[in-house]
Amino acid sequence: MPISYLSAAQIAALSASTITNLSTTKLETLASTQVAALSNTALGSLSASQVSALSNTAVKGLTATQIPAFAPNLIFDAEQLAAFSGGQLNALTSTQLAKLDTERLEKLSAAQIGALDTTHFTGLDGTQITALNTTQVKSLTAAQIGAMSLEDLGEMWPDQLQALSPTQLSALPATLIPALDDLQFAALTTSQFKGLTATQVGSLSLDQLSDLDTDFNVFSAAQLAGLTGAQTDSLSNTQFSALTATQLAGLSSSGFTGLSATKVAALTATQIGGLTAAQVRTLSVTDFTKLTPTQVAGFTAGQLSALSTENFNALSATQIAALSSTQLAGLAATQIAGLTATDFAELSATQFQSLSSSQIGGLSAENLSGLDATAFQTISATQITGLTATQLAGLSTTDMAEFSTTQVRALSSGQLGAISITDLSALSGTQVGALTTSALRGLSPYQMRSFSQVEFSQFSVTQVQSLSSTQIGSLGTTVIAGLTTTQVSYLLPAQIPGLTLNQLQALSSTNLASMTPLQVGALTPTQVASL
Repeated sequence: MPISYLSAAQIAALSASTITNLSTTKLETLASTQVAALSNTALGSLSASQVSALSNTAVKGLTATQIPAFAPNLIFDAEQLAAFSGGQLNALTSTQLAKLDTERLEKLSAAQIGALDTTHFTGLDGTQITALNTTQVKSLTAAQIGAMSLEDLGEMWPDQLQALSPTQLSALPATLIPALDDLQFAALTTSQFKGLTATQVGSLSLDQLSDLDTDFNVFSAAQLAGLTGAQTDSLSNTQFSALTATQLAGLSSSGFTGLSATKVAALTATQIGGLTAAQVRTLSVTDFTKLTPTQVAGFTAGQLSALSTENFNALSATQIAALSSTQLAGLAATQIAGLTATDFAELSATQFQSLSSSQIGGLSAENLSGLDATAFQTISATQITGLTATQLAGLSTTDMAEFSTTQVRALSSGQLGAISITDLSALSGTQVGALTTSALRGLSPYQMRSFSQVEFSQFSVTQVQSLSSTQIGSLGTTVIAGLTTTQVSYLLPAQIPGLTLNQLQALSSTNLASMTPLQVGALTPTQVASL
């Protein structure tokens, strides 16, 4: 009776010795279900010729527990292996796996290669790895590639590496990237380089970076974030200058730190404008001193405002002069305060006018005093409002004389009250006439006493009438004695009680006689009694 007539149960009942004695002709007729019923003992007793007699269809029935049961010295032929499923291939023992020669490996489909688990894939030796064709290589999974060893990678042909998709190559351990030899590295395509992770890019050797030449510029900003400072500095001038502002901004602080003077000097204004605040902060004082005016002009207002005081103060007067109005307007008040008188002397009227009132308020008295008459008069009325009491108190009589009527008109009561009596005396009649009534109310009694008769005579009717009775009472008797009848008529009834007895006695009889009924009626009894 032909053995093919037996059921799976009947096959399973046959002894191992019976199976061993079956001819190859009979074994050829077994179906996959019958093969699946064979015991491990029976399978282990089969000879090489008997194993070869099993049809490609029959071996599909072998289970994962049966495959390891075959004699260690035996291996399935290429056609039988080609019929295996992925699960069956993963059931091969390491001994069986090692017997897969080039002929057998070539017969495996791409799907079968891709189905190998990492244990079996990494179990392939160098010779077996090199035997894989490019179609099979394309089927490798990320897990398989990620499990590759240095030895595995070293055995791969350049064309095998080139067959990997960018996604597959991105799964290669970053530690293996520097191990690629010149031929392997040269075989990689632009698309593959674009697919590398930032960590892989950061693992490239200095020689590999050099070999990339202009291909280096295919990396995105996200990829370049993986570079170290040493890698960045190793780039050729051609590679470095070709980086876009976006790519350069992708470098991490550590990847940007430590650039040589040559690299810093090679930065274009556009590249500088694309740097992050963190990158700008990594530049040293020496770096800043060597930047050209053109490079300095490339900084954004935000970048400059992020600079440390030390780095900002390292800029020369020539570099400061290269800053645009927008850049200056973005500087912190503390940075402006750190500028020297020489720096300010280099600023144009347009640059100076771009400073805010807050920035003006941060200037030192020395900086303000260092401005020439032309520069000083470029300070706008809005900027004048930013001057602090300390700044105003530190101005010289020459500085005060340089105030335009528009600037004087912008002074507040608090600001006017901070000006020294020496500086007040330096004001011209035109400047005095420009003082607002609200500002005049800020004059202290001490300041009022400092006015000479000539200076007070410059006050308009409105200005005089804006003064409080206390301020009127603080005027010197010389000023009062020099008043004309017209000026006496300026005084409001509410101001009259502020006149001191000495001031009243200093008034001429003509002035007293010219007082209006309302003014006389405002005199206090004490004042009347002193006349």
